[in-house]
Amino acid sequence: MNYISKTKSLKRSYVGVLLLLILSLTSCDENFMTRDVDPNLLPEFESKVAVFGVISPQLPTIDISLSSNVPIIGTQRDMHYGEKKVITDATVKISDGIDEVILPYDSDMLLYSILQESFPIVEGNTYTVNITTQGGLQLTAKCTVPKANPIAEMELEQKADFYSIRVIWNDKSGEENYYRVGAWVGELYDDGITQTTYWNESYFDQYLFSDTNRDGEMLRAQSEYYGYKETNSPLKAKLLTVDRNYYLYHKDLEYYWEVDDNPFAEPKNIYTNIEGDGIGMFGAFSETELNSNN
Repeated sequence: MNYISKTKSLKRSYVGVLLLLILSLTSCDENFMTRDVDPNLLPEFESKVAVFGVISPQLPTIDISLSSNVPIIGTQRDMHYGEKKVITDATVKISDGIDEVILPYDSDMLLYSILQESFPIVEGNTYTVNITTQGGLQLTAKCTVPKANPIAEMELEQKADFYSIRVIWNDKSGEENYYRVGAWVGELYDDGITQTTYWNESYFDQYLFSDTNRDGEMLRAQSEYYGYKETNSPLKAKLLTVDRNYYLYHKDLEYYWEVDDNPFAEPKNIYTNIEGDGIGMFGAFSETELNSNN
């Protein structure tokens, strides 16, 4: 018994000394967990044009933004916002298959833009954007504007410490449909001369929807609003019927923000429908709105 107890004591002492030795070694090396990597071992960075554009019959302008992508490895940058170099001298054209217009560069907005009244966006039509940079890079993308889907109903329910707003709509059967939903609660301000409504957004845990396995069904989205609400505060809901490009891009973007600080998250490329020497998204949506006073 004495031998066994002495052996256990020696083992404990050995383990303790070993742990102290490891801690002392790591504490002396500030870069124990971060080692410099030979730049020659890193994958070669390929510069591409980053494109972003969303068109809709409900938007007043057609806007396309262009910038150069930035490597994540080997640069000092803000991981949340990043650095980008806006491309100001490209030729950007949009076509509906019959007519084509050039989008001039807007130096104030830092994007290529044109008033929609000069080139109307129509539900059901397919549009193609063609981009040529001064360096000779060629990019193209296309999207079809989906038809709007009306909101069937908006419900308000008061909970213990928040309000629940449900937006309900009927999915069109026989086709793939994708949606984005939003809801707001209005605050009324009256200065004796004019009355102004300020809209406070209600939080949706899920705001992007697909009709996969729910074709033709009644779809529902539920949000939570923790702000102040008067008895006569107006409510507003918007339903965007979005194309597949918009949906997949924003689903990937949503995943990126969810796992941004998680070192164990699985890497995932963000969806792109840009063909040629570029990445990004060119998509479309149509919008319906429902207003009510509760």
